Amino acid sequence: MVNLNKDFWKNKRVLITGHTGFKGSWLSIILKELGCKVYGYSLEPNKSQKIFSLFDIQNSIDKSVFGNICEYKRLKNFCLSIKPNIIINLAAQSLVIDGYKDPLNNFRSNILGTINILDISDNIKSTKFFLNVTTDKVYLIENKLKLLNEESKLFAHDPYGISKVCSDLLTQSYNYFNKNKNLKFIVARSGNVIGG
Repeated sequence: MVNLNKDFWKNKRVLITGHTGFKGSWLSIILKELGCKVYGYSLEPNKSQKIFSLFDIQNSIDKSVFGNICEYKRLKNFCLSIKPNIIINLAAQSLVIDGYKDPLNNFRSNILGTINILDISDNIKSTKFFLNVTTDKVYLIENKLKLLNEESKLFAHDPYGISKVCSDLLTQSYNYFNKNKNLKFIVARSGNVIGG
């Protein structure tokens, strides 16, 4: 965090969807350390999401609400009440195997949930940046020996991967027809993440 511009982050109102998960929990801690006002909207943590309870994130950030991003009205009311400057969308059905087990829930969470938060963010004047964190599973693997990069073709053959391709493309498309012209929509694609 030595190279981060702490002045930029100080007092920024940041909403993290999926703040009870692994990445969301760590991000909540880091942004709070940078001086942000941190708000979280996510499903309740399950037993495997130990970081959230271990670091008492529920009480250490400015406001933590449990809810599903597929619940449009509830999510919208929360967003309007906090008026975020930055939205970081981590909320998703995040396991490839669960996409096979329950494709409908997978598509609902990763596509409808993304559409909900995109539409809501586009209608909040205070929001300037929207970051949707997707996955490296969005890339079509044509040759296992070829390295992938941001220019690689997007496509997947499994429910999880294709739902994240849709989420990725939906986010990018908002830069072309959004109402809030001061709002930038950005995608970051991450691989598997391990850590403390």
